[in-house]
Amino acid sequence: MFNNKTRNQHYVSQVEQKLNCIDPSIDKKKRRIYEFESLNRDTQEYKICVEDGVKIEKNLTFNDLYSLEIFDDGTRDNFEKYFCKLEEKIEELTKEVLASEQLDKEILLTLFNAKLMNVIRNPYCILSTINTYFNLCNYTPLDQNLAHYFEKIDTLKVPESVLSEFSINQIQFTKWLKIIFYMVVPIRLSNGNYLNFAPEIIKNIFNPENICIGIHLATHDKEVCLLSDRGHVDWSAALQGDGFGYEFNLTKNAFIHFIFIENNLDNLSKFMHIPADILATMKNRGVNKIESFSLRINKFVNDDEVFKSYNSRVMYQCHNYFYAADKNFLK
Repeated sequence: MFNNKTRNQHYVSQVEQKLNCIDPSIDKKKRRIYEFESLNRDTQEYKICVEDGVKIEKNLTFNDLYSLEIFDDGTRDNFEKYFCKLEEKIEELTKEVLASEQLDKEILLTLFNAKLMNVIRNPYCILSTINTYFNLCNYTPLDQNLAHYFEKIDTLKVPESVLSEFSINQIQFTKWLKIIFYMVVPIRLSNGNYLNFAPEIIKNIFNPENICIGIHLATHDKEVCLLSDRGHVDWSAALQGDGFGYEFNLTKNAFIHFIFIENNLDNLSKFMHIPADILATMKNRGVNKIESFSLRINKFVNDDEVFKSYNSRVMYQCHNYFYAADKNFLK
């Protein structure tokens, strides 16, 4: 699974760029997307990089970013096949979420898994990824075959130019690759079963007993939404209590917004109005969380303000560049 010839390795998949490209009907190698460089995120100044767009085949990619070893025959060991297993589902899952009248939890979780991987494998999110998943850096697979590949991470010598590009050091790069390894590679346990860390983590996140979840889906018939070079918008800083949030571009005309809030009364009272007397009564009765918190999607259709706000957040949080299917967009 590790060995292939892929040198040009995307950190935002081609399929997601295709869903935002100028003309998805043309040949894969000719598809383009408009690229904009952020000049001042506070004043939202930007410029278009190439008037007729850039080819997605070579866009949002870096040579051998995830390669563990490169061989004389031109092959290399990397995570590309594991990434592809997630990516190949994105377009169909996106269509199902957009077309569905009722939420299918498994479809949503699988889509969230693929989208979250864009955050974890994004080189401009390395430090935040380490801060979130640092515990995964401290293990070595018991399976000897997997350990053979895992141990290659410690022998990598990353060029200073690469470390400088992402504002990190060698130790941080090593930790990052170890996290990616555990997030995408099924780990064989001592009992012979396999564990997929990412789906297990996501199941815990989507457990309504522990986490209250808010999901908003925005679509528009005319306006386009932007795609960030970071692969997402982080909502965590805007939340006052114990919570975190992500926004993901789905297509050129749709994005999805997730908020996850720890399900305890003191924390929830920071996000929603719970009258003091009711709060006190619930605590006196030993109730410390909301028991029946349903999982549902709130939909926004053709709401210019919602699209404008989202695009502004992409422009503010992108590393250097953002992308769109049109030169004109709400901001």
